[in-house]
Amino acid sequence: LSGLRRQAAVAISQELSKLACRSTGPGTWVNQVRRRSSLLSSRLEEKPFSEMEMSYIKQGEEALQKSLSILGDQDGWKTETVLGNGDRVLSKVLPDTGKVFRLEVVVEQPLDAVYSELVDNMEQMGDWNPNVKEVKILQKIGKDTVITHEKA
Repeated sequence: LSGLRRQAAVAISQELSKLACRSTGPGTWVNQVRRRSSLLSSRLEEKPFSEMEMSYIKQGEEALQKSLSILGDQDGWKTETVLGNGDRVLSKVLPDTGKVFRLEVVVEQPLDAVYSELVDNMEQMGDWNPNVKEVKILQKIGKDTVITHEKA
Protein backbone atom coordinates (compact mmCIF):
# COMPACT_ATOMS: atom_id res chain seq x y z
CA LEU A 1 0.00 0.00 0.00
CA SER A 2 2.98 2.32 0.17
CA GLY A 3 2.74 2.42 -3.63
CA LEU A 4 -0.84 3.63 -3.35
CA ARG A 5 0.21 6.39 -0.97
CA ARG A 6 3.10 7.42 -3.21
CA GLN A 7 0.86 7.38 -6.30
CA ALA A 8 -1.62 9.63 -4.56
CA ALA A 9 1.10 12.02 -3.48
CA VAL A 10 2.66 12.18 -6.96
CA ALA A 11 -0.63 12.69 -8.73
CA ILE A 12 -1.88 15.26 -6.28
CA SER A 13 1.44 17.09 -6.17
CA GLN A 14 1.40 17.49 -9.94
CA GLU A 15 -2.20 18.71 -9.95
CA LEU A 16 -1.73 21.05 -7.03
CA SER A 17 1.39 22.61 -8.50
CA LYS A 18 -0.49 23.61 -11.62
CA LEU A 19 -3.56 24.75 -9.70
CA ALA A 20 -1.42 26.73 -7.26
CA CYS A 21 -0.02 28.81 -10.09
CA ARG A 22 -3.52 29.92 -11.08
CA SER A 23 -5.03 30.36 -7.62
CA THR A 24 -4.76 33.10 -5.06
CA GLY A 25 -4.32 30.71 -2.14
CA PRO A 26 -4.16 27.06 -1.21
CA GLY A 27 -7.81 26.89 -0.16
CA THR A 28 -9.08 27.09 -3.74
CA TRP A 29 -6.97 24.34 -5.27
CA VAL A 30 -7.09 22.04 -2.24
CA ASN A 31 -10.90 22.17 -2.27
CA GLN A 32 -10.98 21.55 -6.03
CA VAL A 33 -8.81 18.43 -5.70
CA ARG A 34 -10.77 17.20 -2.69
CA ARG A 35 -14.01 17.45 -4.68
CA ARG A 36 -12.49 15.76 -7.72
CA SER A 37 -10.79 12.91 -5.88
CA SER A 38 -13.16 12.10 -3.04
CA LEU A 39 -14.90 8.73 -3.05
CA LEU A 40 -17.92 10.48 -1.58
CA SER A 41 -18.21 12.81 -4.57
CA SER A 42 -17.99 9.99 -7.11
CA ARG A 43 -20.85 7.74 -8.06
CA LEU A 44 -20.54 4.43 -6.26
CA GLU A 45 -20.82 1.36 -8.38
CA GLU A 46 -23.90 -0.80 -8.06
CA LYS A 47 -21.91 -3.85 -6.95
CA PRO A 48 -21.13 -3.45 -3.24
CA PHE A 49 -17.49 -3.48 -2.20
CA SER A 50 -16.13 -6.29 -0.04
CA GLU A 51 -14.80 -5.58 3.44
CA MET A 52 -11.22 -5.85 2.12
CA GLU A 53 -11.96 -3.47 -0.76
CA MET A 54 -13.53 -0.98 1.65
CA SER A 55 -10.38 -1.22 3.76
CA TYR A 56 -8.25 -0.36 0.71
CA ILE A 57 -10.57 2.50 -0.23
CA LYS A 58 -10.36 3.88 3.31
CA GLN A 59 -6.55 3.65 3.30
CA GLY A 60 -6.44 5.44 -0.06
CA GLU A 61 -8.76 8.18 1.16
CA GLU A 62 -6.66 8.64 4.31
CA ALA A 63 -3.46 8.81 2.24
CA LEU A 64 -5.04 11.34 -0.11
CA GLN A 65 -6.25 13.53 2.75
CA LYS A 66 -2.82 13.38 4.41
CA SER A 67 -1.16 14.34 1.11
CA LEU A 68 -3.55 17.25 0.66
CA SER A 69 -2.91 18.38 4.21
CA ILE A 70 0.86 18.27 3.72
CA LEU A 71 0.73 20.13 0.41
CA GLY A 72 -1.84 22.63 1.67
CA ASP A 73 0.30 23.67 4.63
CA GLN A 74 2.53 26.40 3.22
CA ASP A 75 4.73 26.66 6.35
CA GLY A 76 8.11 25.00 6.71
CA TRP A 77 8.96 24.32 3.06
CA LYS A 78 12.62 24.92 2.17
CA THR A 79 13.81 25.46 -1.38
CA GLU A 80 16.13 22.67 -2.55
CA THR A 81 16.58 23.68 -6.20
CA VAL A 82 15.38 26.35 -8.60
CA LEU A 83 15.93 25.74 -12.31
CA GLY A 84 16.37 28.45 -14.91
CA ASN A 85 12.86 27.87 -16.23
CA GLY A 86 11.36 28.57 -12.78
CA ASP A 87 10.74 24.95 -11.73
CA ARG A 88 11.30 24.58 -7.98
CA VAL A 89 11.90 21.60 -5.72
CA LEU A 90 11.02 22.18 -2.08
CA SER A 91 11.32 19.92 0.95
CA LYS A 92 9.95 19.66 4.45
CA VAL A 93 10.67 17.25 7.31
CA LEU A 94 7.56 15.81 8.96
CA PRO A 95 7.79 14.08 12.35
CA ASP A 96 5.72 11.02 11.41
CA THR A 97 6.76 10.76 7.75
CA GLY A 98 10.31 12.02 7.30
CA LYS A 99 11.48 14.24 4.46
CA VAL A 100 8.92 14.96 1.76
CA PHE A 101 9.41 16.82 -1.50
CA ARG A 102 7.20 19.13 -3.54
CA LEU A 103 7.79 20.05 -7.16
CA GLU A 104 6.36 23.33 -8.43
CA VAL A 105 6.18 23.59 -12.20
CA VAL A 106 3.97 25.18 -14.82
CA VAL A 107 2.60 22.54 -17.17
CA GLU A 108 1.18 23.83 -20.44
CA GLN A 109 -1.56 21.20 -20.57
CA PRO A 110 -5.20 21.09 -19.50
CA LEU A 111 -5.67 19.73 -15.98
CA ASP A 112 -7.67 16.76 -17.29
CA ALA A 113 -4.81 15.77 -19.61
CA VAL A 114 -2.27 15.88 -16.76
CA TYR A 115 -4.59 13.91 -14.49
CA SER A 116 -5.21 11.34 -17.22
CA GLU A 117 -1.48 10.94 -17.90
CA LEU A 118 -0.69 10.41 -14.23
CA VAL A 119 -3.62 8.15 -13.38
CA ASP A 120 -4.71 6.38 -16.57
CA ASN A 121 -1.13 5.81 -17.76
CA MET A 122 0.53 5.20 -14.40
CA GLU A 123 2.15 1.96 -15.59
CA GLN A 124 4.27 4.09 -17.96
CA MET A 125 5.58 6.24 -15.10
CA GLY A 126 8.98 4.53 -15.29
CA ASP A 127 9.36 5.90 -18.84
CA TRP A 128 9.55 9.50 -17.62
CA ASN A 129 10.30 9.31 -13.88
CA PRO A 130 13.92 8.24 -13.22
CA ASN A 131 13.06 7.38 -9.59
CA VAL A 132 10.55 4.71 -10.65
CA LYS A 133 11.63 1.53 -12.43
CA GLU A 134 8.22 -0.10 -12.77
CA VAL A 135 4.58 0.38 -11.80
CA LYS A 136 2.15 -2.51 -12.05
CA ILE A 137 -1.58 -2.21 -11.41
CA LEU A 138 -2.58 -5.13 -9.19
CA GLN A 139 -6.26 -4.32 -8.70
CA LYS A 140 -8.81 -1.63 -9.53
CA ILE A 141 -11.57 -1.01 -7.01
CA GLY A 142 -14.37 1.06 -8.44
CA LYS A 143 -13.28 3.96 -10.59
CA ASP A 144 -11.23 5.86 -8.02
CA THR A 145 -9.03 3.31 -6.24
CA VAL A 146 -6.06 1.48 -7.72
CA ILE A 147 -3.72 -0.87 -5.89
CA THR A 148 -0.24 -0.77 -7.39
CA HIS A 149 3.15 -2.36 -6.93
CA GLU A 150 6.10 -0.08 -7.62
CA LYS A 151 9.79 -0.74 -7.98
CA ALA A 152 12.04 2.21 -7.25
